[in-house]
Amino acid sequence: MIIKKGFVMKVEIIRTDNKNLIITVRDAETLEVRAPKNLSKEAIEGFVREKRRWIEKKAKEKQNIKNEFEEIYKYQQFLLFGKRFRVVKSNVTEATILEDMFIVPQKVTEISQLKDAMKKFTLEKAKTNLPAIMSQIGSKIGICPAGVRIKSLKSKWGSCDSNRMITFNSRLIQLEPKLIEYVVVHELCHVLELNHSERFWKTLEQFIPDWAERRRSLKRFEFLINDI
Repeated sequence: MIIKKGFVMKVEIIRTDNKNLIITVRDAETLEVRAPKNLSKEAIEGFVREKRRWIEKKAKEKQNIKNEFEEIYKYQQFLLFGKRFRVVKSNVTEATILEDMFIVPQKVTEISQLKDAMKKFTLEKAKTNLPAIMSQIGSKIGICPAGVRIKSLKSKWGSCDSNRMITFNSRLIQLEPKLIEYVVVHELCHVLELNHSERFWKTLEQFIPDWAERRRSLKRFEFLINDI
């Protein structure tokens, strides 16, 4: 679909029972549109064109991030605690970290195999480190959840349910420590306030005064849970 002259995007329309029309810029080339089942294609196209400036801005932001993390997108590098490790093959039996290298077995020849190796390694590291990080931070700020789970999630870094059980995305372990801390404290604050009320944000600010800055920085890494 031509959003405007010289700016073309692939538009994926998903019909839903929702009454609202929701658009999401997935990447620099793809726009996802969630639309009511009875809404005409013409109405959808008209809405998209009305939002073209916002869409173009978001698409450029996505492209800039893709350029910045090109080696990550291409699986030539691996992120752990915010540090980049170049991907190399060697005579190892399973993926490991050594100095500035993320080493995988020689038998890993396909991108799909490399993705699986990275996913497994990330999940193992997250299960080893994130509960301890949360326990340390929780003790420091005086908040204790019912428990913690580590999973490979899509679209979110973490959650806290009504039973005060916290779930973290295994990908969280790939972020730099200050962003891990932000997500952990954010979810711990949900133990006290399940919603994003004014009281919630004030509580979060008590523990992390620069939470808004960290939240903006976190958005740069959403590609880890959405795109790769």
